[in-house]
Amino acid sequence: MAIERMTVIGLGNMGGSVALAVHRNPAADVEVVGYVRNEEAGREALRLDVVDRLSFDLADAVHDADLVVLATPVSAMESVMRHINPYLAKGAVVTDVGSTKVEVNAWGRQLIGHPAVFIGGHPMAGSAGSGLAGANGEVFRNTVFCVVGEADTPKAASEALLQLVQWIGATPLLMTAQQHDDYVAHVSHLPMLLASALVTSVSTHEDWDVMSRLAALGFREMTRSAAGSSEVRHSICRTNKAAIVASIDRFVGTLQQYRQHIVQDDEQLLRLFQDARAARRDWVNRRN
Repeated sequence: MAIERMTVIGLGNMGGSVALAVHRNPAADVEVVGYVRNEEAGREALRLDVVDRLSFDLADAVHDADLVVLATPVSAMESVMRHINPYLAKGAVVTDVGSTKVEVNAWGRQLIGHPAVFIGGHPMAGSAGSGLAGANGEVFRNTVFCVVGEADTPKAASEALLQLVQWIGATPLLMTAQQHDDYVAHVSHLPMLLASALVTSVSTHEDWDVMSRLAALGFREMTRSAAGSSEVRHSICRTNKAAIVASIDRFVGTLQQYRQHIVQDDEQLLRLFQDARAARRDWVNRRN
């Protein structure tokens, strides 16, 4: 299907990056409309040249849009879908860039009905910052974009999302909603939690004032994602509870193995470090 108008609902860090990537891609001959809730955010979007046009009204924002991208926190998507559905154009495709998919896809099937259609999406990219000021149209290049449809998702909807993926420079990876949530719990949501938990653990130590002066690059890199939006992270945990808890339990078990071998002062600890180093090196090589 031809995409002549794309609406991005929510111009935060992720939504702003998507809008920016498409808006500044010469190959994307499409009008980019951005929805924001307040004039201050609107002025920022215009100053940064993120969109072609702004709207402060959801019904107006999705009017005649061929593709609608939901870039709000996941917890707000159900309400947004319910609000925009009556105003969607015939044949419009609605997608999202949320970090969880089982609940979002269920809402999409329930609330986005004929003549529009929903197909889930999730770019495996982003920055530690938050807000439109941290948006980066180049952040998706050479990254994976999860395309999360259903068995009966129309071909036209899949093609529309694949067109968006191409415009932003990502590589599509098709999977089910359950697969997505199980996988990202381990490789995205757990690292996010570990960063925040590490900051909490160390910063509440009675000697943090002194320790903070010793914290250097390793601590900075390990805790980088803790600087992201608290609301987004809270929303992720609420909509992917079971998979995240399973990933935490698995990690705690692994950490207990490390603890045991430290206490026992045995050679197995060295092998764990060596295996982890080799596994990471293999992952980096495959990514490159």
